[in-house]
Amino acid sequence: MDVFVLALELVLITILIPRAFLSPSAEKYQCFHCCIVRVGEYDVLDIEYDVLDLEYGVLDLEYDVLDLKYDALDLEYDVLDGEYDVLDLEYDVLDGEYDVLDDWLLD
Repeated sequence: MDVFVLALELVLITILIPRAFLSPSAEKYQCFHCCIVRVGEYDVLDIEYDVLDLEYGVLDLEYDVLDLKYDALDLEYDVLDGEYDVLDLEYDVLDGEYDVLDDWLLD
């Protein structure tokens, strides 16, 4: 888990956060809060504010939870795709199959 947290921090610090604050729409997105929490057997990434400007639109993750039961960062390959600057996800973690955003999380 330590390697995953380190890789996630590296990606957030070197790729995603700078892109968000250097983009033309950065004025709208002043705040960033990210934490990794445990929900049962799942590791989840909670991003509270809309900060990820991916050039082709803003990824709105407000109050959404990414299911990281599987490795979300594919460390076997380059995390940064030079052509599109996107994360390579080995598994589809937003397909709803492993939905960890239950009603009790919203209470």
